[in-house]
Amino acid sequence: MGIMFPDYDPADAPDSTIQQGFRQMRGDLQSLHQQQEEMLQQEKEMLQRRVVMLQREEEMLQRREVMLQREEKILQQLREMLDFLRTWHLSQQPSVPSAAAGGDAGCSQDLAS
Repeated sequence: MGIMFPDYDPADAPDSTIQQGFRQMRGDLQSLHQQQEEMLQQEKEMLQRRVVMLQREEEMLQRREVMLQREEKILQQLREMLDFLRTWHLSQQPSVPSAAAGGDAGCSQDLAS
């Protein structure tokens, strides 16, 4: 059945060892917790910097969008002007065919001489 130790009381003897072990584990856990807190803080700071960068990027894209809208308006105005000039040009040609023909003949004579 094994040797019995009448002096040995399991409730008393290992207390200091158990307490020391618990203190060590508690210290290890606190240290680990501190490291985790520091890592989380660093991650939080990195994320905040990323948010600032993304906000700046968003502002730049908004400015670019405004510029592109202005460009689009200018191009639209140019298209309208071109359409107007085409229409005006076409409306001018048939109304004075003899002058246009005379003008062309005059030009070719000038070139010949």
